[in-house]
Amino acid sequence: MREHTKDIFRTVVSPLSSRGMLHHGRPVLMLGSCFADNIGAYLRDGLFDIEINPFGTLYNPASVAESLSRMLFAKEFDATDIVNDGHMYHSFSLHSKHSSVDPSRVIDNANAAMWRGNRILKKKAPLIVVTFGTVYVYRLLENKKIVANCHKFPASTFERQPLGVNDIVDIWCDVISRVKSVCPEAEFVFTVSPVRHRADGLHGNQLSKSALLLAVDQIVSRNECAGYFPSYEIMMDDLRDYRFYSADMCHPTETAVGYIYRIFTESYCNQQTILLADDASRLTRRLSHRPMTDDIAAHAEFHKETIRLLHELASCHTGLDSTLDRYINSSR
Repeated sequence: MREHTKDIFRTVVSPLSSRGMLHHGRPVLMLGSCFADNIGAYLRDGLFDIEINPFGTLYNPASVAESLSRMLFAKEFDATDIVNDGHMYHSFSLHSKHSSVDPSRVIDNANAAMWRGNRILKKKAPLIVVTFGTVYVYRLLENKKIVANCHKFPASTFERQPLGVNDIVDIWCDVISRVKSVCPEAEFVFTVSPVRHRADGLHGNQLSKSALLLAVDQIVSRNECAGYFPSYEIMMDDLRDYRFYSADMCHPTETAVGYIYRIFTESYCNQQTILLADDASRLTRRLSHRPMTDDIAAHAEFHKETIRLLHELASCHTGLDSTLDRYINSSR
């Protein structure tokens, strides 16, 4: 009789053999689709020194590359980067989370975000994790510039087209070369978002993801500092069941994201880093704890004790204090 194994009904994607590449002393910049936001949030809760999509969620490879170049060379935003739809002010280089009724606020927030990304890139040996979502881009008809977000402007403002595989490869080989000229020890991890872009149609979505996979494969093969993490394959093959999708049947559930995050850390972190991140996450999650009673004093004491425990943890690990302070300040 054949021996039964727990993996007999699964296609398991095993962790990669790049342990030690990611640790709490290494700065991390996460860029790209909402999947970058999801994995980045886990790393942030684990008190890694990380910036997650400073310009907001970006989906196409060209816009992600432009955002990285802008942060690398500290190119500030000004009034020429701002557009108005009659109600709000936006930038076609930014996600709508940066939009405002006040144009100066858009510029100030955008520049603050740019400098946060620049801070990571100026540090030694940054790890840059890039997640591509789609090959489809929108170009302004007036100047053919690719936009990162359409901000619900009329469709007649843009023309929609897919980037070719060679276009993506050329854009990113150039960007990697620029980054390496400023940050010689920088390394890249590329991944393709498993989130379905159903608006492209099921066949169109598959063509898009296939082109992204082909492009990433060539980027990685041409750059020794770059590698590939199979988040797409984990979702499509390892987690091949609709119970791992949210109600829209396009986005992974929290369980699926957590599972992929675990494979990510087991691929790039050593055991000591994983344990430290787990300890930090247990404490940072306490900061978002919702009080079960209306005892304000008790909740304040709970919060104060959580901060104390976090500082106690940070005191045992060199370099964690500054990351902790930024986490606490941004959580207020």
